[in-house]
Amino acid sequence: MTRTLWPLALTLAACGDLPGDSGCDSCDCITHPAVITQYPEAGTDNVFYRADLWMRTGSTASEQSLILNDADGNPVDGTVNSYQANSIQFVPAAHLTPGAAYALIQVTDTCEAMGIDFTVSDVGAPITDIDALAGHTWRVPMSEGRPPADALEKQAVIDLIAEDLLISITSIDGTVLTAISASTLDAGLEQNLCVPTTPVSLEIIEDPWGQGSIEPGYVGVQGAGVPTLGGTVSGAFSSDGIRLEGLKLRTVLDVDGANAALDEDLCATLSQVGVSCETCPSGSGECMTFAADGLIGTDVGDTEVVPRTQAEVEADSACQTPTTTGA
Repeated sequence: MTRTLWPLALTLAACGDLPGDSGCDSCDCITHPAVITQYPEAGTDNVFYRADLWMRTGSTASEQSLILNDADGNPVDGTVNSYQANSIQFVPAAHLTPGAAYALIQVTDTCEAMGIDFTVSDVGAPITDIDALAGHTWRVPMSEGRPPADALEKQAVIDLIAEDLLISITSIDGTVLTAISASTLDAGLEQNLCVPTTPVSLEIIEDPWGQGSIEPGYVGVQGAGVPTLGGTVSGAFSSDGIRLEGLKLRTVLDVDGANAALDEDLCATLSQVGVSCETCPSGSGECMTFAADGLIGTDVGDTEVVPRTQAEVEADSACQTPTTTGA
C-alpha cells in the first residue's frame, strides 16, 4: 500500500484581521500559498508525545516560523528549524503531555494562520510489567511511516516497501529487550520466510521510551530480501504493552544488494523523485539511508517470528526470488 503525505489547505487570516495589522503593506496574507504537507494533520488525536512537528509550505515570505500553543493558548517552548524546500520544524523543549490538546500555528512575516488543532495520544505512562512483553510480537505497517522533516523527499524510499514489519521480543534482561524482526507477505500477517530475520536490541531509557540498534541484516522490499548495514530504532510502549508508538527507524540499505534482489537500478529509479544514493560507510559501493518516523506497532499476541538465517533461506527450495545477496 503506497501512502502519500497529507495535502492540507489552510485558511489564512486576511490582512487587517490581526491585531495591529491595518493593511497589506507588511504581510503576504492574501497571496500566501497553502501548506503543501505537514505533521500532524488537523484533528489528529494520536500524536506521539515525543514527536517533532513540521510543515512544508509554498511560501515566498521572507520569514516564516511555527508556534505551538497549549489548550489554554499559552506558547510552548521549543526550537524552530528550517530546511530546504520550505520545510519548517518545531521541536518542543519538553515532551508533550499525553492526552493534551495543542494548536500548531504557521507564522509568515507579520501574519499568523489559523491553528492546526491536534491531541496527544495516551502513551507516556510507564510500562506496567516489562517482563510480560517477552514472547509478544508487534506488527508495524512500514508504508505508514513518514520521513523526517529534513528529508521529506525520502517518502519515496518508504513507499518502496509494501510489506509490514514483525518485531518479536525473544528475551528481557532488566530494561534491555532483545528481539528479531521479520517481513510479512504483501502487508499481511504471515511471515515471509524467504527474507532472513534481523536481530534488534532496545533498552528502556526513559520508561516507556527506549532506543537501541538494528544489526546488519535484511528488510523485505517488494517480496525480496534487501541487505542492510544496520541502524537504529527508538519508540515507546503503551503502559499495557499493546501498542508501540512513535517508532523511528534508521537503517542503511546496501544498494548493490538491492539492485540484485529487485533486478533494477534503485538509484536511477529514485533519482527521478529527487532521492540520491550515497557512498557506503565503508567508503566504497552505493548505499541509501532509510528513515521513517511515526511508525505504530500493534500487538498480535504470542505469534512467534521464526528465526531465519541467510543459509536457511538459501537452502529452502520454496524461496525462488534472489534474496540471498550478501550485505
